[in-house]
Amino acid sequence: MTSSNTSGKITLTNLLTTTPIVKLFASAASATDGGLIIIKNFSTVFASTAAAGTIAVTNQVRIYSSNSLLGNPVAVAYDSVTKNIYVAERLNAGGQVLTYSFPVASGDFAPVNARAEAGVTSIFVLRK
Repeated sequence: MTSSNTSGKITLTNLLTTTPIVKLFASAASATDGGLIIIKNFSTVFASTAAAGTIAVTNQVRIYSSNSLLGNPVAVAYDSVTKNIYVAERLNAGGQVLTYSFPVASGDFAPVNARAEAGVTSIFVLRK
């Protein structure tokens, strides 16, 4: 599911979970305008939001700004066991996999780990 707004392109992922994560970027060429948005109580919020409606900021937790290292996040995965968010960041440092602890409030959070992965374009969590 994708939609557009004045601040850039938003892509919703993990729609079958209760904690989907939205990756946000305005310009694929900007190394500083990316971010993540976690929608709290997703199933309830999504069901009560009209088509083409807006999800209130009070229902969102955001990771954004310079410390986040997010410029062009192209894929995101959530590990419900470790409560970590993994992001394929395409633009910064030639490509990185960034790991974030699940946030409880919005802010300019640095990743807990940044691993160089040149040209990364996707990511997923596999548990056996």
